[in-house]
Amino acid sequence: NVAYDAVQSSAMQAMDAGTDLRKELARSELVSDHISATKLNDLFDYGYFLRHVDYIFERAGLTD
Repeated sequence: NVAYDAVQSSAMQAMDAGTDLRKELARSELVSDHISATKLNDLFDYGYFLRHVDYIFERAGLTD
């Protein structure tokens, strides 16, 4: 799979160099040919994944 290979290669480069995966993906021609810099940044926006954290903490009784 081309997408898997592109991400795997960038991940290995990031790990070896101690750099950020997002930066390595942005440098990859294979990735940048298919995903814009804006879309790549959106994919790394953790706000989407954390949007319900406050609600979960409330339900668990972990808020004041």
